[in-house]
Amino acid sequence: MVSARIDTKFQGYKDVPPGLHCLTWQAASHSEEMITTGLRTALFLYTSSEQTVAREYHQRADAWHTIGHVDDHADVIVSPEYLETIERQLAPYASDPPWRSLVIRLNTNPITFYRVFQCTSNTDASCDSFSSLAEHEDFTSDQELRQTFPKQQGIPLSSGTTHPRTQDARDDVNILVEGAHSDHESDKTSSSDDHSSSTHIPHSGMDQLHFTPFPLQRSWPPEARGIERTRYSQDKSWLLDQVIKRAQAADHAYARSLARGNTINDSAEHDALLREMELVFVLFQQVNNADACNHWLALITLFCRTASRLGAPEIYAMHPCEWQPELPDHAPQLEAHIAFLQLLTTQMRVLHENLWTDQLPVEQDRLLTDLAELRSNMARALGAYAATHKDSPSLAYQPHDKLIHAWSAFSATTKDRFQWTLDASLDEETEALNEVEHGEDAPVFRKSGGIFKAHTRLNKAPAKLRAYDYAERNGYVRGLVKEIIHDAGR
Repeated sequence: MVSARIDTKFQGYKDVPPGLHCLTWQAASHSEEMITTGLRTALFLYTSSEQTVAREYHQRADAWHTIGHVDDHADVIVSPEYLETIERQLAPYASDPPWRSLVIRLNTNPITFYRVFQCTSNTDASCDSFSSLAEHEDFTSDQELRQTFPKQQGIPLSSGTTHPRTQDARDDVNILVEGAHSDHESDKTSSSDDHSSSTHIPHSGMDQLHFTPFPLQRSWPPEARGIERTRYSQDKSWLLDQVIKRAQAADHAYARSLARGNTINDSAEHDALLREMELVFVLFQQVNNADACNHWLALITLFCRTASRLGAPEIYAMHPCEWQPELPDHAPQLEAHIAFLQLLTTQMRVLHENLWTDQLPVEQDRLLTDLAELRSNMARALGAYAATHKDSPSLAYQPHDKLIHAWSAFSATTKDRFQWTLDASLDEETEALNEVEHGEDAPVFRKSGGIFKAHTRLNKAPAKLRAYDYAERNGYVRGLVKEIIHDAGR
């Protein structure tokens, strides 16, 4: 990230790349309880190519305004001659690869950002450490669930509160972000509601963040009863499907409300939800927003506990080796989880190495439990798919190989940064099974009139393992097959 200490000589940044930018600041505090630091606040804005953006900081309001309090939608004209006079006061903007990778989807399509902050391309958005995201709705009855669940698209999670600002002893500071004139005239139009007589940049008020809410503790459909509720509570695939659809629908609805005629061209249905995950992580990482951290962890839990979406049978379901050919195959949906793991890997790389142990030990336990559940779901899904598609390996393994590679990269990253050993129990199981899977104790089972011996290729690196190998390493194929049919003469 780029940082600078504001003094009388500093005037802004130059050579700013287009896309989303987050300007965070921390005013000096005069409170006895917060002597060294004040409230951490962030200003978000989008820049286009060859555009100059000018903002003025006012310490009394602890907010950013347009230079000279001009009209909100008027272009700020900055002559080349003036830029030359302040060239020495403009700090070079170093293109930061971690930041660019954190908001890659938001840079491609900013509509989710506009929806969450209820702003447009002509307005800025602000939030701080205490911007509120309320707890996910706790529906008290099935009737209430039926009435409210379909309507929960892009609504604010809370009515929000206002927070007093710490006073800054510094004089007003002008910040200019240089990058020149925008060629996209369509971005200059917005709905009539955006036109205001206010002299400062309108923003979300830092009190309403419109993320897609979901009741994590009540993850069953309205018509579920009895044992179905238990199953949906453990396997949240249905809830994940609903949240993905609602996030996408909310983006389309907000794009239509802007009356700009722009269409959303997402390459995948889950892109809208992953854009939310990018944004909520930025709020957690940049402004230390605790509610954003909870929402981010809830999204991780939601993805980790979706066994049937991955194609995994239930824990106590019939083993794949016992399935009949005429039974329908599982229809796994792996693309969302592959993208989720890739994004989560990128996010973990920018977190401080001691964050979980020093500041978030309780959250670390929760996260490790969710990740263990995800690994278990992957193992069952890969074992089931390998058993039912072994006649066409070239068609069956490609998406599962991508999932394995994404998990391997994530596991290696967390081990390097946080010393998490996500595959520790897996390695211990492999050692124990290696000692007994040869000779008379080798697991053997009968299938379609033939006798097959469970085999392994454990010398390969994890990133090169095929789907069947990965399922074997997790003990799902070898361990359970040995329990079901251990006698070669059976």
